[in-house]
Amino acid sequence: MKQVECVLILLTLVVAPSMAQAPGGDRAELSLAIRQGNLERAKAIVEKFPALVTSADDSGFTPLHIAATAGRVDIIEYLLQRGADIEARTAGGQTPLFQTVPLASAEAFDCLIGKGARLEARDNSGKSILQFALSWQRPAMADLILARGFVIEIDGPAAQDMLEEAASAGLATVVAALLSRDVPVSVALRRGTTLLHSAARGGLVEFAGRLLKAGASADGRDQHGLTPLHLAAFYGRDDVVSLLLANGADLSGRANDGKSALHLAEYAGRASTVALLTRHGARQTLVSFPDLSEPYLGQPEPGPEPRLFAPGIVSSEEHETNVTFTPDGREMCLSRISADQTRRWLLVTRVERDRWLAPQPLPFGAGGADFEGAYSADGRRLFFASDRALQAGGLRKRDMDLWVVERVPGGWGEPRNLGPAINGQSSEYMPSVDREGNLYFERNGLNVARWQNGGYLPAEKIGPGITNVLNLGHPFVAPDGSYLVYDARRPGSGKSLLFISYRLKDGSWSRGVRVFDQDDAREYESCPTVSPDGKFLFFGRDHDIYWASAAFIEQRRPRE
Repeated sequence: MKQVECVLILLTLVVAPSMAQAPGGDRAELSLAIRQGNLERAKAIVEKFPALVTSADDSGFTPLHIAATAGRVDIIEYLLQRGADIEARTAGGQTPLFQTVPLASAEAFDCLIGKGARLEARDNSGKSILQFALSWQRPAMADLILARGFVIEIDGPAAQDMLEEAASAGLATVVAALLSRDVPVSVALRRGTTLLHSAARGGLVEFAGRLLKAGASADGRDQHGLTPLHLAAFYGRDDVVSLLLANGADLSGRANDGKSALHLAEYAGRASTVALLTRHGARQTLVSFPDLSEPYLGQPEPGPEPRLFAPGIVSSEEHETNVTFTPDGREMCLSRISADQTRRWLLVTRVERDRWLAPQPLPFGAGGADFEGAYSADGRRLFFASDRALQAGGLRKRDMDLWVVERVPGGWGEPRNLGPAINGQSSEYMPSVDREGNLYFERNGLNVARWQNGGYLPAEKIGPGITNVLNLGHPFVAPDGSYLVYDARRPGSGKSLLFISYRLKDGSWSRGVRVFDQDDAREYESCPTVSPDGKFLFFGRDHDIYWASAAFIEQRRPRE
């Protein structure tokens, strides 16, 4: 599968929910045809059902949003000819023009601009398309946005956020524009990082030099325990590496997981950076993974306020989505996404001789997207989502299926697709299993497949009673089936947050209740799991793993 197709599969989850979330198989068929680039099929559906052109799903996504996300210029032009609204808004206030950003669809962007799309549009939070491009780390799109006449008009904390994001993305033009507007340049730690870390990540050697002259520390640590040199080495920013070393950066400094700058450059495949560091005296050494004791990797327990989990070991410079523990708490599986967001894989760490081992990729990876693992109640099986081929040697799938793998002496067996009772034509995500073996998962909402007589009954939708939130996904079910924690969004909001619902006496589910009182997520909360002892909630927030006390589960339980 081409890289762009892999990215598109991932983006259908976080950017453009399938139109199948609204009732009607024809809408689902149109969405599928658009994402596959099948213009003739899309035409046939629209000719039969013209009203679909301006219809929207629960997230406000129209067919034009889907076409923009997929970068399908021919379908964009056709939909506009049939009356599609070029300024239609999603629930988060994003126009189709915004949706060209994640896949860096320059042709689709220029097509919409040529048809009159407003470059200066803002979403519901006031974010511009340039800020959207920066948050997605799409420097080519940011340059294109500026080249088409976008004018930067921003100040205050939002301008400082943009400066940080622009530096991280390596956008010297945006950084220069912001500096010309006298945006404050601070060398202090802010939101877990510094501007020097951002400049190192983005390879902006001149800006890094300015920051060092202003007093920035060459060996300062960010929230993941990384120095600017670690980041410059990881991303292969050789000019910044040389600058930092010339300013006294510690060549042998270790990150929280025991890796040096040389280890990080080797891990990322940065051959020139490896050679550069070696010339400056870096030596091949073993990774000194820290001694981490039970339970929960020896991390200080959190209270009700979420705390970053295992910084630099689990929560890293790359992106983590979820973690899951075996029932005895002595093994943890985590999902990680590469920094460029093109690859997903599963890693596992376990306790041996009273110490946690360094996380390692699971041995059955197929080179595509494996993620969102969940252990069975006995810990003998691991469920996960994957786009791997159905047969050995075949092509990877264009959607995600749920798979299961069982333990065998000495390791794991061969993964097995869960079959048509679970997997359909749309993608399935985030499995979760109760003690009875019933499988909960996401497919255009929440679903459950009941385990009966050694097999799964056809999956059925979950939802009656959960009417106050939209786009329910990524469920975690209590071992006894008494509650569900999931991500969803409130009507009129585009941000994914965590909610909990409880099974009522009649078998239905209660309305969703917000897990946290404060909305501290910058971008999203997702993929919740509860620890086997029931004490802690783990979840993804803004590309990292956080944890918090799970006392809210009983505190929010309705009194029937």
